Amino acid sequence: MLNQIIIHGRLTNDPSMQIKNGGNGSAILPFAIANDNYYNNTKTTMFFNCVAFNANAQFIVKHFKKGSEIIIIGRLQARSYETQDGEKRNVCEIVVNSVEFVGGYKGTQETTPQESTTEPHHEEPKKSFADTLRAAAIKPTPKVKSVAQFFDATPPPQEPPAKPEEQPDEPRGELPFEI
Repeated sequence: MLNQIIIHGRLTNDPSMQIKNGGNGSAILPFAIANDNYYNNTKTTMFFNCVAFNANAQFIVKHFKKGSEIIIIGRLQARSYETQDGEKRNVCEIVVNSVEFVGGYKGTQETTPQESTTEPHHEEPKKSFADTLRAAAIKPTPKVKSVAQFFDATPPPQEPPAKPEEQPDEPRGELPFEI
């Protein structure tokens, strides 16, 4: 059976990791994300409880803070527990399997030029999975005349590139070949 959930939202608080069983135990990070939805010019916000363990928990604490956009990929889990008063409670939460950055990586350690002792490190942030999908959806495909030519190993002859101002906008959702 499939149990997978993908949520895009913002962290509601700064992440605070807990270590179980002393210093040698597993790292647990309970947190919540807020997900905004718009329908008929009405904004609704849903809050999702999440829990990350070990490496995922350490990654989130290191790279995210309150208000950071995040994509959570995980599974839905229902569990029950008993409070100190003896009441039985049920909880439904997302167990995090992976985390993706949204937008650009800004990090959590903000440094000013006066505090920096070395030259600034200019490393390009990794592209997120969402950015890769967006780029693939927008990338234009060359026009071909038939299905056979589309599946042929040799690409169709390329026309010289047009000047940027003369290049027509291609409509999205069009097949790369004629039927």
